Amino acid sequence: GNAVAGEIAADGASWVPERHLAAATKYAVHAVAKDAKGRESAKDTTFTTLVPENTFIGHYTPEDGSTVGVGMPVSINFTRGITEPAAVEKAIKVTAEPAVEIEGHWFGNDRLDFRPEKYWAPGTKVTVELHLDGVEGRPGVYGKQARKVQFTIGRSQVSTVDASSKRMKVVRDGKQIKD
Repeated sequence: GNAVAGEIAADGASWVPERHLAAATKYAVHAVAKDAKGRESAKDTTFTTLVPENTFIGHYTPEDGSTVGVGMPVSINFTRGITEPAAVEKAIKVTAEPAVEIEGHWFGNDRLDFRPEKYWAPGTKVTVELHLDGVEGRPGVYGKQARKVQFTIGRSQVSTVDASSKRMKVVRDGKQIKD
């Protein structure tokens, strides 16, 4: 199996994984402790995480491998209402190359969007990592999804409509092409 990243907890007596452990998964642990005199003691054990009765996943856009416009957010619609938004948001990582600060925003309790403050830069490569396995999204309801999605930002084309004058301005790659 794969190693699980983590660290010794502040109490010095337990270990905390970097991410939630996947549900319904058997883990093997090999622990070695060293005392003040340098003597070692090892222990091996296994355990299986719970098999949740109630689960949720996130349906996301854009699709993996797609090319989208500069204004397209990463949008995740959850199959169950989320009452623990901080835990769910912490389990989702959105990064961009070139790097840009990306913020998450909830719409109700079942939709989470991510986007930069301004438009994406054309040519940006965006990666979305969903690490929802084992995350408790609401009491007794656990995430059941581990997925990595990548997409590209295409050319810049921004259309602005003035409803009062019934006119639309189109700017493509920084140049106005219609008014």
